[in-house]
Amino acid sequence: DLPGITRIPLKDSDQPKDIEKITTEMAKRYCGDGRTIILCVVAANIDLTTSEALKYAQEWDKNMIRTIGVLTKIDIMDTGTNCKKTLMNQEVFLKLGYVGVKNRSQQDINDKVRVQRGLDAEKQWFMNHPIYRSLPKDCYGTDTLTQKLSRIMYAHIRVNLPDITKEVDEKLKSVEERIRDLGTPLPTTDGQRMQMLWAMINTFVTSFRNKITGKFDMKAMQIKKEKPDLSGGAKIKSVFFNLFSDYTAQNYQVTKDLLDKDIERSIVLHEGDNLSGFPSVEVFYYLIQPELEKLKEPAVKCLFDVYYYLEELAHTILEKTFVRFPTVIGELMAVIQQIMSEERDKAKYIVESLIDSEIGYMFTNDAEYNGKRTDIVPKIDEADKAVDPTTIYVKEMRARIESYYKLVLRNVRDSVPKIIGCFLVRSIQDKMQLELASRLTKNEQVNSLLSEPPSMAEERKRLNETRDILRKAVKVMQRDQDLNTSYSQTEDELITDLAKLKMESRKKVEEASEKTKKAATNMFGLDATKKKHQLLSLIHISEPTRPLYISYAVFCLKKKK
Repeated sequence: DLPGITRIPLKDSDQPKDIEKITTEMAKRYCGDGRTIILCVVAANIDLTTSEALKYAQEWDKNMIRTIGVLTKIDIMDTGTNCKKTLMNQEVFLKLGYVGVKNRSQQDINDKVRVQRGLDAEKQWFMNHPIYRSLPKDCYGTDTLTQKLSRIMYAHIRVNLPDITKEVDEKLKSVEERIRDLGTPLPTTDGQRMQMLWAMINTFVTSFRNKITGKFDMKAMQIKKEKPDLSGGAKIKSVFFNLFSDYTAQNYQVTKDLLDKDIERSIVLHEGDNLSGFPSVEVFYYLIQPELEKLKEPAVKCLFDVYYYLEELAHTILEKTFVRFPTVIGELMAVIQQIMSEERDKAKYIVESLIDSEIGYMFTNDAEYNGKRTDIVPKIDEADKAVDPTTIYVKEMRARIESYYKLVLRNVRDSVPKIIGCFLVRSIQDKMQLELASRLTKNEQVNSLLSEPPSMAEERKRLNETRDILRKAVKVMQRDQDLNTSYSQTEDELITDLAKLKMESRKKVEEASEKTKKAATNMFGLDATKKKHQLLSLIHISEPTRPLYISYAVFCLKKKK
């Protein structure tokens, strides 16, 4: 029941100065809804063409298929005037027409005249009036208005019921999902709370392990639907696949930055006072060790990438599992980070030791490398017999470095993921539950933090009430889906117009949605469209009527915010 459009705030009242803007926006918000039936109440003793209510109704209902006019104050019109033409829809045309009513006066209300008596008096007044008694009976009377509104309401519901049913079902699922997230009320005793804590920790550890191993986890699906992006073990494996990817390109050469003169200078430097013509192995060590040192940084980065992802994954699952207890999440996450950092440091030491072993002791059992040692030496063509021996040594050294570097890279690229997988990923999974239980037992603060905010209990109560209402609504709609009733020609036309308008509106929404989806896909690669839910309402706009600002009784199916 919307208030009239108030122009000027009352003196010594709590009405703000912008009351006109507030009441207008309120009316527009409800009446602009395509499923709202607008009950446009206009006083019969004013010029209809000056009615603000009709003006707004025509603005918000451009097709005029959901606005019905109601004429009041018929009994206090000036002598010699009547509203016959308006009731016959011959002045300002409304597709659903007008209905005239005679309400109880303020004196009747003060005298506590019963509603039924007022309706009987209204009926007698219209039947005895020299002008209105000749009009069709569907033009006047509160009973006529009630029946007409009911038929129009049924027509709207009949057209919109499938969408309403779908939206109620979706809302019910959403509410039930949130109730599951909130869980049952919190236990009262410390023992029961601790038992519940162990159960939730077990759920967290199981979900964490299943996420990494790729095992289907029904509980995780119930907690929250996951996005179809790479996650868990698949995400970790993608990090492993990208390890040293820059060094394994087909055209990559480790000696590309080594100039021939740099290699020549190294040969001279490590030849010392030995007999010339025999390149020292120290040259090989001197040139390849800096390149092997460069492998340490990507390997350690890979380790930390996996560590940060595991930390993020644990935090995400922890928030979903302990959504009821936000105060305990920080304490649990601190313990989890401590466990993870300990395993990370152990794994880091092993990874660095692996690279150090490749640098500190060079050896290979690779049959191809060992069996073709002389093939590495560049062959001298007849035309190149005059080539400087130093140039031959440079080419040989470059070839040996490239060949051995590829062997080391292949070994490290396989070994580092194994070390990270074994000493970080697997180790965390194996130790998580035991370490959490051991450390939380010693932490007295956790049990005291195991409490839910008062707002959560209020939300659970409100959601349970909403769920009961929605379930009742579903039963009612399932029971009265046919909505069999008789319609006049006007109502039959209304159903046709509503269905046609609905199809046109749906088509426009789908076209706009498709354009938005394409634009979002081009810009971000995602679907940024969301369906806006609407609820059916019956609203009326009233003109200021009698003293004390009496409002008309109407009903509304949309709960006001």
